[in-house]
Amino acid sequence: MMTAMPKSWAWPLLFALGACDGAGALQGAGGVDAGGDGGGASALTGPPAPALAASPGYAAPPKLGIRVLAGRGNGSAVAPDTMLAALRGADAVCLGETHDSFAVHSLQLLLLDRLRAATSTEDPTLGVGFEMFQRPFQTAFDDLAAERIPLGTFRANSEYDIRWKFDWELYQPLIQQGLAYGHPMRALNLEKEITSRISAVGLLGLTAQETAALPELALTSAPHREWFRAQISEGHGDLTEDRLDRFYSVQVAWDETMADTATVWQKGAAGRRIAIIAGRGHCVDWAIPDRMRRRGVGKVIGLQILDDTPGAAEATVLTDPADFVVGVTIAP
Repeated sequence: MMTAMPKSWAWPLLFALGACDGAGALQGAGGVDAGGDGGGASALTGPPAPALAASPGYAAPPKLGIRVLAGRGNGSAVAPDTMLAALRGADAVCLGETHDSFAVHSLQLLLLDRLRAATSTEDPTLGVGFEMFQRPFQTAFDDLAAERIPLGTFRANSEYDIRWKFDWELYQPLIQQGLAYGHPMRALNLEKEITSRISAVGLLGLTAQETAALPELALTSAPHREWFRAQISEGHGDLTEDRLDRFYSVQVAWDETMADTATVWQKGAAGRRIAIIAGRGHCVDWAIPDRMRRRGVGKVIGLQILDDTPGAAEATVLTDPADFVVGVTIAP
């Protein structure tokens, strides 16, 4: 069941980070607690993001609490500044999300703001790629950026409500911010028609035309396959190897298409970086990050961003390999 966006909260479109007192207290109106950062100024400070409110009810932002752990089984605390410095130095970052979490999307907005080039409000060298939009609908993004269509028409032309279905209000601010900052926005995902065919008939059952639409697929990672099996086994009862093959093929086709589409854009001109908004399962090392590295992207960093419920981040460190695991809370 989808969690509705809290209508009484505004999106965190303005940020001012209060100094951390070392005790983890949330500080400052609309601020971010840097968690054990030791006090003093943080690299997350700086001029606040401009107000991007285009809808009634946008006002003061919530206070975010951020707790960062080193990934890949490490679990040690990491200062948010340290993580941000790593993200700023990457060619691509995968901001793995919990799709229906208001807190997680709030942190994505903050990180995208802080990943802009420091010298400019607009930054066309930073692209933003979306799992939520499929490749044939890139023209909708192009039309939106060129001001040929308004946001409402973009929503319709991209078939968002048919193909993704999570609450539009969870993604609208990310798109508004991309427009305001001049970020090229990319529809990364494989079209639903092909994933449905793979699920129904498997890769070998595809037509030649359908197969030609796929990028190179690497399907031989045993650790990734076993991780994927663990993720889906609970909801699929008796999971035969044939059913697993089809489900896993869909997952890999999804990962490879997003990695390929993002890589083509990132390598299209010198100095480009791309931030990818995708589900957490697509941002583990075996998924988009490794598949972009295989295509020659130099430094790709993956995050697992989740609501900081007791023990959740620590468990994720052990099961979902990524560079950082980030727990997020919102003050009442």
